[in-house]
Amino acid sequence: MTSKVLFIFLLSAACIGQSIAQSLSYQDSPFGFTSAINQSDAVTLGAKWLRYGGDMFSWREIEPQRGLYKWEKTDAIFSEASRNHLKLFVTLASLSRWMGPSNFPGDELSGDKDEYKDFLKKTVERYDGDGLDDAPGSPVVNVWQIENEVDLDLASELLPPAAVEDYVLFLKESYIIIKQTDPEAKVAMTGVGFLASGLEDFFTPVLEELDRIKESPSARYFDIFDFHWYPFLDKYNHFQESKDGIETSIYLDDYIDKIDLMLTKNGYQNMPLYITEIGQYSGLPDHMALFRSEKNQTAELLKLYVYPLAKGVDKIFWVTITEWPGDGVFGNRDGAFDNMGLINNPIQDGLSHKKLAYYTYKKMVEVLEGSDWDSIQTIQESDNVYLYKLTKTGRLIWVAWNDSSATQQISISGITSSQVRVTATIPKYESGKDVTDYSTTFQMDTLAVVNGSVSLQLGENPVFVEEFTITSIEDESGSIPEEFVLYQNYPNPFNPTTTIRFSLPQREFVTLKVFDVLGREIATLVNEYQQSGKYSIQLDVKTLHATSLPSGVYFYTLTVSPSSRDLAIEPRRTTSSGREFQETKKMILLK
Repeated sequence: MTSKVLFIFLLSAACIGQSIAQSLSYQDSPFGFTSAINQSDAVTLGAKWLRYGGDMFSWREIEPQRGLYKWEKTDAIFSEASRNHLKLFVTLASLSRWMGPSNFPGDELSGDKDEYKDFLKKTVERYDGDGLDDAPGSPVVNVWQIENEVDLDLASELLPPAAVEDYVLFLKESYIIIKQTDPEAKVAMTGVGFLASGLEDFFTPVLEELDRIKESPSARYFDIFDFHWYPFLDKYNHFQESKDGIETSIYLDDYIDKIDLMLTKNGYQNMPLYITEIGQYSGLPDHMALFRSEKNQTAELLKLYVYPLAKGVDKIFWVTITEWPGDGVFGNRDGAFDNMGLINNPIQDGLSHKKLAYYTYKKMVEVLEGSDWDSIQTIQESDNVYLYKLTKTGRLIWVAWNDSSATQQISISGITSSQVRVTATIPKYESGKDVTDYSTTFQMDTLAVVNGSVSLQLGENPVFVEEFTITSIEDESGSIPEEFVLYQNYPNPFNPTTTIRFSLPQREFVTLKVFDVLGREIATLVNEYQQSGKYSIQLDVKTLHATSLPSGVYFYTLTVSPSSRDLAIEPRRTTSSGREFQETKKMILLK
């Protein structure tokens, strides 16, 4: 093979690897946002899913008059999401019109089922990405949700008592149309509102009715079950609900068990669970009795992701990136929903800075993205200490927090590296407006591992504990490298370990990844800022989750991104020296 052919082969393999790895990561990623006003913020934060709905995507907005479709707004938003490689979860609002007279102003069409079906078919076809009758750019909606929080509308008497039977028929016929038009699309049932009583009052009879009318024993009319979780005045894992004058504590793990039991009983076992609305406010909004600082909010953010994921939830969407001003949920402008965003809205309170939770969300995705979410392990949930273990491309990561005010010592065992990196997940500042350099925002320490274990003091700041093997090599001359270099691994061929070295002339954000010949990502060895210098990292195939990794050719790719990246803008594709650096080399595993 000539050097020119080899170069093309290496380059192609690297590109394929990144493409496939990105596709798999996006499919498995649990990180999303509901109603992102600025999609570039979602990209910068590392989210892979966006949810849109409400008036933006309702029958009356898209078809204000019979046969007149207004797609411009949704076309623009969904096409932008496609360009940003973001997956879409769209909540479709149409139930009220199909049922006849509506409580919503502006409804001009009658409750004609055939008209609705025609609208739905055209809608799904426009966003199925098959190149036929598509929106510009052929954007794809991955999940269609049929209505939102119908249980709350029923509880507040916005819908008639017949809503259960009507919704079941509405869901079934919508599911059939969607699947006939786009078999790849998923369908989600209406989300459970933030009243736990909705499970008994609405969803139990809905599931029973679906079971009664199904056309065959294996028939299903939704693919995803969605619920919303807002512990406004309580902690991440529970909230108080008042019904008929009785206060009841609703705990998330019991709630999820109840949902699973209800689904299994009605033939919907192993149903993916999404939380498409979750959040906690900062400040002291009207009608809230508890003040939460930015630090309080950011600690809850991490727990509101990791705790549900450990209980089997598949995807979680935070509400929202930029605060909503004047939501009016509680009959006023300054409600809890208006203070949940990760960026202050100046219309709301005159402040426009990114809050601490913004930076914690970004760090959370950087550390945990790519983990094997099906194998997350609960190590401890007692004595106010919560400890979870994840595997990310063969490397172990622990997430730990302490719900008491007193510092506690914890011990982590089963570590396969010689040292671990401990990262505090709450930034070192009182407010996000004080953050000037993201790379120095979090306290990071390196601890030595003794006999496979490490002990640490756990305070109120949750932490990530990561296996860590990369080392900096002191150059004998003491000089700074003059250029970016990725060296050939040694030994090569190897079994089971090999060392990969690289040099950086300046501080940059570095990723080092390993791919197989089909372009599938095998491991992420580095994914962080590094100072200028020479570095060495050992790859040991025995520590990878793919323990049966076969002999053959593999590739490793070093990518250097800009260290001067401003979180307020989209990432540049050049280093701080004004150019992009990426290099791929081949290595051989020989067993």
